[in-house]
Amino acid sequence: MDHRDGGLKSSGFSSARKDPPTPNKTLITGASAGIGTEFARYHAEESGDLIIAARRKETLEALKAEIESAHKVAIYVVPADLGSQAGAEKLIADVDALGVDVDILINNAGFGGHGTIIERDAPDDRAMIELNVQTLVALTHHFGEKMAERGRGKIL
Repeated sequence: MDHRDGGLKSSGFSSARKDPPTPNKTLITGASAGIGTEFARYHAEESGDLIIAARRKETLEALKAEIESAHKVAIYVVPADLGSQAGAEKLIADVDALGVDVDILINNAGFGGHGTIIERDAPDDRAMIELNVQTLVALTHHFGEKMAERGRGKIL
Protein backbone atom coordinates (compact mmCIF):
# COMPACT_ATOMS: atom_id res chain seq x y z
CA MET A 1 0.00 0.00 0.00
CA ASP A 2 1.31 3.41 -0.93
CA HIS A 3 0.58 5.55 2.13
CA ARG A 4 1.32 8.81 0.30
CA ASP A 5 -2.13 8.62 -1.33
CA GLY A 6 -3.86 7.74 1.95
CA GLY A 7 -4.28 4.14 0.82
CA LEU A 8 -7.01 5.11 -1.64
CA LYS A 9 -5.37 3.51 -4.69
CA SER A 10 -5.23 0.13 -2.99
CA SER A 11 -8.93 0.30 -2.12
CA GLY A 12 -10.10 0.89 -5.68
CA PHE A 13 -10.03 4.68 -5.76
CA SER A 14 -8.09 6.39 -8.49
CA SER A 15 -5.95 9.41 -7.84
CA ALA A 16 -7.37 10.98 -11.02
CA ARG A 17 -9.97 13.59 -10.13
CA LYS A 18 -13.49 12.80 -11.27
CA ASP A 19 -16.17 15.45 -11.10
CA PRO A 20 -19.22 14.17 -9.20
CA PRO A 21 -22.65 14.62 -10.70
CA THR A 22 -24.33 17.86 -9.71
CA PRO A 23 -25.96 18.19 -7.29
CA ASN A 24 -24.19 15.70 -5.06
CA LYS A 25 -25.65 14.10 -1.97
CA THR A 26 -24.10 14.32 1.46
CA LEU A 27 -25.03 12.19 4.45
CA ILE A 28 -24.39 14.09 7.67
CA THR A 29 -24.71 12.33 11.02
CA GLY A 30 -25.27 14.46 14.10
CA ALA A 31 -26.91 17.09 11.90
CA SER A 32 -29.36 18.39 14.52
CA ALA A 33 -26.93 20.68 16.34
CA GLY A 34 -23.58 22.42 16.30
CA ILE A 35 -21.15 21.78 13.50
CA GLY A 36 -23.45 19.15 11.94
CA THR A 37 -26.08 21.83 11.36
CA GLU A 38 -23.44 24.14 9.91
CA PHE A 39 -22.18 21.41 7.57
CA ALA A 40 -25.76 21.01 6.31
CA ARG A 41 -26.23 24.74 5.76
CA TYR A 42 -22.88 25.05 3.98
CA HIS A 43 -23.50 22.07 1.69
CA ALA A 44 -26.93 23.42 0.74
CA GLU A 45 -25.36 26.82 -0.06
CA GLU A 46 -23.11 24.93 -2.48
CA SER A 47 -26.23 23.40 -4.14
CA GLY A 48 -25.74 19.98 -2.62
CA ASP A 49 -28.57 17.66 -1.66
CA LEU A 50 -28.64 16.37 1.89
CA ILE A 51 -29.43 13.33 3.95
CA ILE A 52 -29.50 14.55 7.53
CA ALA A 53 -29.47 12.13 10.44
CA ALA A 54 -29.72 12.55 14.21
CA ARG A 55 -31.88 11.41 17.11
CA ARG A 56 -34.14 14.47 17.21
CA LYS A 57 -36.55 14.22 14.26
CA GLU A 58 -38.30 17.50 15.11
CA THR A 59 -35.00 19.38 15.05
CA LEU A 60 -34.07 17.78 11.73
CA GLU A 61 -37.46 18.71 10.25
CA ALA A 62 -36.94 22.34 11.38
CA LEU A 63 -33.48 22.37 9.78
CA LYS A 64 -34.94 20.92 6.59
CA ALA A 65 -37.61 23.65 6.46
CA GLU A 66 -35.02 26.37 7.09
CA ILE A 67 -32.70 25.13 4.35
CA GLU A 68 -35.47 24.45 1.83
CA SER A 69 -36.76 28.01 2.29
CA ALA A 70 -33.35 29.37 1.27
CA HIS A 71 -32.04 26.81 -1.26
CA LYS A 72 -33.38 24.57 -4.01
CA VAL A 73 -31.97 21.27 -2.77
CA ALA A 74 -33.44 17.89 -1.89
CA ILE A 75 -33.29 17.03 1.79
CA TYR A 76 -34.00 13.63 3.29
CA VAL A 77 -34.58 13.41 7.05
CA VAL A 78 -33.52 10.11 8.62
CA PRO A 79 -33.99 9.93 12.39
CA ALA A 80 -31.32 7.68 13.88
CA ASP A 81 -29.95 6.86 17.30
CA LEU A 82 -26.40 5.86 16.41
CA GLY A 83 -25.43 4.92 19.95
CA SER A 84 -25.59 1.20 19.12
CA GLN A 85 -24.69 -1.16 16.29
CA ALA A 86 -28.42 -1.63 15.68
CA GLY A 87 -28.76 2.13 15.19
CA ALA A 88 -25.95 2.19 12.63
CA GLU A 89 -27.47 -0.78 10.78
CA LYS A 90 -30.88 0.92 10.74
CA LEU A 91 -29.39 4.14 9.35
CA ILE A 92 -27.62 2.17 6.62
CA ALA A 93 -30.85 0.35 5.73
CA ASP A 94 -32.90 3.57 5.78
CA VAL A 95 -30.43 5.44 3.57
CA ASP A 96 -30.15 2.49 1.15
CA ALA A 97 -33.97 2.40 0.96
CA LEU A 98 -33.95 6.00 -0.30
CA GLY A 99 -32.35 4.71 -3.50
CA VAL A 100 -29.84 7.58 -3.72
CA ASP A 101 -26.06 7.50 -3.85
CA VAL A 102 -24.14 9.02 -0.94
CA ASP A 103 -21.35 11.05 -2.54
CA ILE A 104 -20.03 12.54 0.69
CA LEU A 105 -20.23 11.04 4.17
CA ILE A 106 -19.69 13.38 7.10
CA ASN A 107 -19.34 11.30 10.27
CA ASN A 108 -20.22 14.08 12.69
CA ALA A 109 -22.21 12.29 15.42
CA GLY A 110 -20.24 11.81 18.60
CA PHE A 111 -19.50 12.94 22.11
CA GLY A 112 -16.62 13.08 24.56
CA GLY A 113 -16.07 12.26 28.20
CA HIS A 114 -15.33 14.87 30.85
CA GLY A 115 -12.92 14.44 33.73
CA THR A 116 -10.41 11.70 34.34
CA ILE A 117 -11.31 8.21 33.21
CA ILE A 118 -11.48 6.86 36.76
CA GLU A 119 -14.03 9.56 37.66
CA ARG A 120 -16.29 8.74 34.71
CA ASP A 121 -18.94 6.09 34.44
CA ALA A 122 -17.62 3.01 32.56
CA PRO A 123 -20.92 2.42 30.71
CA ASP A 124 -20.82 6.02 29.45
CA ASP A 125 -17.28 5.50 28.15
CA ARG A 126 -18.34 2.28 26.41
CA ALA A 127 -21.28 4.15 24.82
CA MET A 128 -18.86 6.85 23.67
CA ILE A 129 -16.64 4.23 22.02
CA GLU A 130 -19.69 2.59 20.39
CA LEU A 131 -20.75 5.89 18.81
CA ASN A 132 -17.39 7.51 18.12
CA VAL A 133 -15.59 4.41 16.83
CA GLN A 134 -17.79 1.42 16.05
CA THR A 135 -20.62 3.34 14.37
CA LEU A 136 -18.13 5.46 12.45
CA VAL A 137 -16.35 2.32 11.19
CA ALA A 138 -19.65 0.66 10.18
CA LEU A 139 -20.83 3.70 8.22
CA THR A 140 -17.43 4.29 6.64
CA HIS A 141 -17.14 0.68 5.50
CA HIS A 142 -20.64 0.54 4.05
CA PHE A 143 -20.71 3.86 2.23
CA GLY A 144 -16.98 3.78 1.44
CA GLU A 145 -17.38 0.47 -0.39
CA LYS A 146 -20.18 1.96 -2.51
CA MET A 147 -18.04 5.01 -3.26
CA ALA A 148 -15.15 2.78 -4.32
CA GLU A 149 -17.46 0.86 -6.67
CA ARG A 150 -18.52 4.16 -8.30
CA GLY A 151 -14.96 5.45 -8.39
CA ARG A 152 -15.80 8.62 -6.48
CA GLY A 153 -16.75 9.86 -3.05
CA LYS A 154 -15.47 11.65 0.00
CA ILE A 155 -15.53 10.85 3.70
CA LEU A 156 -14.96 13.28 6.56
